Amino acid sequence: MKEQDFSQLRINSPRLLLVPSTGQFSSDTFKEYTEEIARYMYQKPYESEESARKTLSEVFEKMKLGSIISLTLLDKDSEEFIGRASLLEVDTETPEIGIWIKKSAHRKGYAREAIGVLIDWVDKNIDYKYLRYPVDKRNPRSAEIAKSLGGVIGKEYKTENWAGELDDIEYWIYKK
Repeated sequence: MKEQDFSQLRINSPRLLLVPSTGQFSSDTFKEYTEEIARYMYQKPYESEESARKTLSEVFEKMKLGSIISLTLLDKDSEEFIGRASLLEVDTETPEIGIWIKKSAHRKGYAREAIGVLIDWVDKNIDYKYLRYPVDKRNPRSAEIAKSLGGVIGKEYKTENWAGELDDIEYWIYKK
């Protein structure tokens, strides 16, 4: 796969703007990526706004190199921070897709909308066999998103994250 620079990537959906995750969003990321939000995620919450800024700067550099896509979700009208979506291991046959939404924006369909338009973009621009979407069994809403996008159970496994053991179902979303 040829190397791509994703640092200027912007995707629009009906209600959202998906823009590159940069240090500009470190304050919102630090504030909204809480233990409650992160409990089923691999990455632990940030210890400080500075650590969020550092991580987002490193992520942005990886986007320039084409190894990951990390996008911040903003409300299209107000540009309010909603969350983040990512595609990891972009240069493999089976990249991993993921998302988190801030607590106050839950149950509004933002995750499904953002993942849907990201997958549409990926289908047109990246060569892959299927996308991996790991979901902890205790997180049924995320499983619903995977299924609504055509995800099928590919495998199940246990793994550790910062808070303990995860009991993951890995959904596979095949290219359309």
